Amino acid sequence: MMRIQVIERDCIKPSSPTPPHLRKHELSFLDQIATPIFMPMILFYTNNNGHRGNDVKIYSDRVKQSLSEILTQYYPLARRVIDDAYVDCNNQGAHYVQAQVNCTLSDVISQPDPNQLNKLLPYDLDNVGDLVLAVQVNIFNCGGMAIGICISHKIVDAFSVIMFLNSWASISRGDCDIKNSTISPPTF
Repeated sequence: MMRIQVIERDCIKPSSPTPPHLRKHELSFLDQIATPIFMPMILFYTNNNGHRGNDVKIYSDRVKQSLSEILTQYYPLARRVIDDAYVDCNNQGAHYVQAQVNCTLSDVISQPDPNQLNKLLPYDLDNVGDLVLAVQVNIFNCGGMAIGICISHKIVDAFSVIMFLNSWASISRGDCDIKNSTISPPTF
């Protein structure tokens, strides 16, 4: 049985504030009337280098920093949906949870149990409210990591999620600097 201990809860704000003229992002009519659906996903990363302790802390800090940087370009993801009509882009930030998992990553992925995997997500999917994005970084005893993400389908589609994740990963790896980036900013 997998047990999770929450180590930290935070709100990750964009590294640069959203310009005033972009503060209110109107939803399309179809997005306004659509049932709120949150797309859950869990990304698994093995510990191939035998890192433990402080090294894992460095990686989790890098995840937080890179999330803050990418939210500058993907600014509606760090906000709240208001009255199913628009996104209030007020730099409030995306919900972030860091947790310690009392087993190894191989224990979880060798025999995946959906009920157990849901523990790696930051929220129950029925309890997300007006959030657009929430992230949970799970660190396993072996040093492996799983990043659980809940993201609102009102704001992003599958293609947008892929673009967001690729850009976030690129920044996290250090492949680019958001200020001098070759990453094309999204069009909302």
